[in-house]
Amino acid sequence: MKRKRAIALKYDRYEDPAPRVVAKGEGKIAERIIEIAREKGIFIKKDPLLADLL
Repeated sequence: MKRKRAIALKYDRYEDPAPRVVAKGEGKIAERIIEIAREKGIFIKKDPLLADLL
């Protein structure tokens, strides 16, 4: 079974030329990244292929 992975991106169209990776983790760290995103109402997209590329 694959471990859970999470990657957090930040993008401000006025400040950033492209989205930036600001957090990345597997297992317990990924679970915490997802938990924080949910608490803050941040959009979560499940995309394993994109996660592999990042």
